Order: sequence, then C-alpha cells, then structure tokens
Amino acid sequence: MTNKIIVFFIFFGLLVQKSFCFAQSFEKEIKIVNAYIRHLDSLIDNEAPEIKRQIEDGLIKSKIVTRKQNSKGIPQPTTVVAIAGFSNEIFSNRKSDTIYKFQYHSNQDKNYYETYYYRNNKLVAANVSINNDRDGFDLLLSRDEYYSNDKIVFSSISKPDDKSIYNRRISFSLFEKGNNLLNEALKEKVPKRKIPYK
Repeated sequence: MTNKIIVFFIFFGLLVQKSFCFAQSFEKEIKIVNAYIRHLDSLIDNEAPEIKRQIEDGLIKSKIVTRKQNSKGIPQPTTVVAIAGFSNEIFSNRKSDTIYKFQYHSNQDKNYYETYYYRNNKLVAANVSINNDRDGFDLLLSRDEYYSNDKIVFSSISKPDDKSIYNRRISFSLFEKGNNLLNEALKEKVPKRKIPYK
C-alpha cells in the first residue's frame, strides 16, 4: 500500500512539475511576443522606411429604424441614415510578401478596433476592443489572444459582461479571421475590400 502511495506522489509531482514548465514556457512566449509588438509598433509610429503602410478608408452608411409617436400618439417607423467611418491598415515589408500587422477601425456607434500581429507570416497575437467614444475612449470590452504553432496559448477578456450588447461583436474566431486576412494579403499583395467587415 505504501508503495502505491509513493508511486502516486511521484507521478503527481512529475505532473505538477510538467504543468508548471508548460505554463512557464507560454509565459516566456507571451513576453517575447509583447516585446516584438512593442518593437513593431515603435517602427510603425516612427515611420521606419522598411515598413510599408497601406490604408483604405471610407464611409459606412446604415439605416436605423426607430419608432416615434405621431401627433395622434401612434408609433410610426422612422428611418434615419447613420454615417460613420472605417479604416483598414496593413503594415508589411516593401515587397508586401511579409505581413506584420493588420488594423481595422470603425466608429459606428462606438469605436471598434481589430488588430492582428504576425511574425514570419504567422499569426502571433490578436486583439478586438470596443471603446466608448463619448467618454474619452473608455474601454467597454476587449479580447486578447496569443498564438504559438497555430494554437491559442493565452486568451483573456477584459470587462466581461454577459448582458453586454457588445459581446456578439467580439464573439468570433480571431485566429480564423487573422489567418484569412493574412492569406488574402499574401495572395493579392494588396488586399481589396469592397465593404468593411464587421
């Protein structure tokens, strides 16, 4: 019986040690990715000549149907056209065969951002966030993911709220979308989008 207990504790100890090493390796990977992101954003902010920036921007028009009461107190549908802006930015090397970063922004209702970072044409990090534009860009909701070898190694959601109407806007696969954008950019060299994506 004592031999079984000893074997159990040895096995349990090895399992805990392996889990701890596994977590440490991803922690180290996340630190490396964060350092890479800071360096890349610094190059972009300083308009480094080796970084090519492509930008597409435009207007988003949407119809909003509301109900207002007429003079007799009967609700009547009223259509209002809301106009907002969007931008897609792609950062790559000069030949456009190595993509570093995609960033999408729209300000329809709230400020909505999607950002994807690539290293050696592999997705390493992604973020989607919604900020309240009326209150000085206060964060309403944000989701971050880090990847290694095409697998999510870390995921977090800031300010989660199950009742938030914005949850559906960040409930999609960042990994899939980030890789689709990368493949499109590498295939076309200059991605063309007819309308902004949501």
